Amino acid sequence: MASSAQTPASARVPYLPVQGVREQAWIRCLQAHARDLNAPQTKTRPTSPQWQQIVNEVLVPMLQKSIGSNVNYAAVLAGGKANLEKILNQI
Repeated sequence: MASSAQTPASARVPYLPVQGVREQAWIRCLQAHARDLNAPQTKTRPTSPQWQQIVNEVLVPMLQKSIGSNVNYAAVLAGGKANLEKILNQI
């Protein structure tokens, strides 16, 4: 085994007396990611052929309108619903 004097500084791994704790934290992190990825809200996009149109013409404009001061959120949602129904009724 090479001594630290022979190993370049960039290649040295810092000595951690409690590596088990670090590994356990890493495993907990992976478990949290797996739990998040399996959550219901991470399902794939709907298979509707109009999905991209809905994103472009309903969701993005609603988000843009909802940013700012004195926003009437009920009106933004009502407008979004009307636009969504218009798109879905084009089928």
